[in-house]
Parts: sequence; structure tokens; C-alpha cells
Amino acid sequence: MHTRLLTQALLGRAPAGSHSQRRYASILRGGVTALLAKLVAMLAALASVPLTLRYLGAERYGLWATLFSLLSWLSIADLGLSNGLMNALSHALGQERRDLARDYVSTAFWGLCAIALLLGLVLALMHDRLDWQSLMHLRSAAVAAEFASAIALAALIFALNLPLTIVGRVFIAMQRPELANFWAIGTTLGGLAGLVTAVALHGGLAPLVLGFSGGQLLVASASAAWLFVRRCPELLPGRCVSRASARRVFGVSGAFFVTQLATLLIFQSGNFIIAHHLGPKQVAPYQVTWLLALYVQVPQQLIGASVWAAIGEAYARADLPWIRQLIRRYSAAGLLLCVPLIIGMLIAGEPLVRWWAGAAAQPSHELILWMTAWAAELVLMQPLIAVLGGTGRLREYALCSLCAALVAVAGGWLLVDALGAVGVIASTVVSFFCLALLPALYLVARTLRQPPALLAHV
Repeated sequence: MHTRLLTQALLGRAPAGSHSQRRYASILRGGVTALLAKLVAMLAALASVPLTLRYLGAERYGLWATLFSLLSWLSIADLGLSNGLMNALSHALGQERRDLARDYVSTAFWGLCAIALLLGLVLALMHDRLDWQSLMHLRSAAVAAEFASAIALAALIFALNLPLTIVGRVFIAMQRPELANFWAIGTTLGGLAGLVTAVALHGGLAPLVLGFSGGQLLVASASAAWLFVRRCPELLPGRCVSRASARRVFGVSGAFFVTQLATLLIFQSGNFIIAHHLGPKQVAPYQVTWLLALYVQVPQQLIGASVWAAIGEAYARADLPWIRQLIRRYSAAGLLLCVPLIIGMLIAGEPLVRWWAGAAAQPSHELILWMTAWAAELVLMQPLIAVLGGTGRLREYALCSLCAALVAVAGGWLLVDALGAVGVIASTVVSFFCLALLPALYLVARTLRQPPALLAHV
């Protein structure tokens, strides 16, 4: 009986009363399809790098890579609205309030439209004032002009795509993460197809941007049309935004935004501190080992968004026992999958980095030790953040994480001269353990002891 119900749930046809099975099936579908989406993205990257490198040459390929690195900084331009929508929407759907659900979708959509318009205006004003030839140390004015056109086009497509980022979050909040992942695969393939087409037509940087980013935008537009016209027309954004829904979505998104700022600060500051104090050559061992530590967390991240949405829906139904059970299982699964990777990193990290990135990136044993501790800390943090994010109780943790990031940066700046790169990561580990991990444990325990308030008062 249970096997039959689980099979139905995996196919998206679980009976209405089997909320627990439906949530677990959603998480399972999300994890399997997220793994598939990640594999497709990796294969697409493996195909696109040699393709663009051979076609553009070293200098113009460097500009191509720099262009998308600059755009990655714009990822926080949504002010956390997409994640805020997922949280609010999962609560509304858990309470079977389709009217609230549409209000939340409308709020996030029009909010992102306003941000996109403002972002476009700011970038347009900056475009003519930036001397890309000097900034990028380019010898040719023609190449500089080509780069300026390409980055302007990429920024325009980014702004157009920004409101469409809610589509994947809507799918996840609906407990259908596999739909979000299938459309993500389509977006990856659309970008690759556009890139191949642009290369075949012998385009420059701007046509390559149009092919790659434009292909992704085309698939994203198709996913939005499919969601709001065919799949869930009742969620089509309306023309009006209520004050209550705006307060709800923007209130939650603010906490996500602060958390994103803290993450960006801690992820980007270490390389700068090391380069400034020790020289650029010392950045490579730190950066490569840091990436190794982040890869340890990948098994947890595959189902992270699905877990958040499931917790939000269960919290709206006041199903705290199920959330406690899920977190125990999520934590146990994370340890089962990630601890062997952590041990492997501790034992084989040095030869692995030497084989992967060469002798220039060879880390010291002390650096490997502290990076392993950082990887373990990230694994422990993931279930706690999932609870706080899913229940909409992220605000206090966001402030704690921002404080931890600021203290980590200050400590790294003070310790780097005496301890080298080890001082930077040691400061990060200690700061986040004391100022983020321990407070998160307390906040999760408090959240799961209290019955959830009505959605209107959360």
C-alpha cells in the first residue's frame, strides 16, 4: 500500500490526504532532476569553453569570461524577491489560499519589473561614462568598443530576464521542483544552441551574447508562458498589488537579501585580502581549495530548494512533527553523503589539488585542515538555514550571518600577515561558528517549539 502511494506521489498523483508522502516525493523528484540539470550544465560548460576559446582567442575569451563574471554580481539585484516569493507562496498554497498566492506572485513579478527598469536606467547612464579600454587594459579601441556593446546587450537581456526568475520558484513552491529543473535544462540547452549558432554565423562578442543569453531568455519566456497560460492561469500576475502582500513578500525578501550580501562578502573577500597582503600568486591555493570545500556540500544542495518549499508548506499546516522528522532525515542524509567527502578532502586534498590545478595551486596542510573545517561547518548549517528559510524566520539569522561575515573579514585582514592564507580561513571558520552556527541552532530550536502563527501574522 505504501509503495503504491509513493509511486503515485513520484508521478505527481498522490492522494490529497497524503501530505507527508507528497512532500517527500517532491523532495526526491527535486533531487533526482537537480542532479540531471547539474550534469547537463556541466556538459554544456565543457562544450562551450573550448568552443568559445578557440573561436574568440585568448584576449577576447578573457573579455567573454569577465563579462559574465561582472553580470554575476548583479545576481543580488532581485533583492531576495524570488526567494521571498517561494517562501510566501509555499505558505499560501499550504493554507490553500489561491487568492493570496496570486497576490504574492503579482507582488514579486511587478517588484522585479521595477528593479529591472531601474537597473536598466542606471546601467544606461553608466555605459557612456566607463572607459573599458583603460579598465580592461585593452590595446585596441575596436576591441574595447566591441566589449562595450556586448556588455550593454548582456545587461539588457539580464534586465529582461529578471522578472522571469520567479517561474522556477513558483514551481518549487507548488511542490513540483522537477518542472523547475526540466525548464532549467531547457534554458541551458537554449543558451548552448544560441552560442553554437552565433559561432557558426561568425559573430563577434555581441552576437555571441545575443545567441547565448538570448537563447536562455527565449526558453525562460516559454516557461513563463507555459506556467501562467496553460499550467496555472489562476497565478497569472494581476495589475494590482495589495499592500499586505507587498509587506509579506518584501519583508521576507529583505532577510534573504541580507543573507545574500553576507554570502557574497565572505565568498569574495578572501581572495582580495590575500592578493593585497601576500600577492596574487598566493590566491590560487586558497581559491582552488575553497572551491573544493564548496563541492563537498553539493549533495545537500541538490534538494535544498525542495526542502525549503516542503518545510514552508508543512509549517503553514502547523505540521511541526513532520518538519522535525524531515530535518533529522535531511541532516542524517547530509552527514552520510558529505562526511566521506570531508574525510577524503582531509586525507587526499593536497595531492588532489596538485593533480587538478597544478603545483602553483598546492595548498599547505594547515590550509587543507581549516578548509575541511569550513566544509563541515557548511554541511551542518544547511539544514538549519532550510528550517529558518522555509518557516520565514530568517531575519534574525540574516543579521547574525552579516555580523559573522564582517567579523570574519576584519579578522582575516588582521591575521593574514602573521598566519598567511590560513589566517583568512581560520577567521571565517571561528566567526561563523560563534556568530552564525550557534545562533542558528538556538533559532531553529525556538522555531520548532512554537506553533506557527496564522499566515497573515507571520
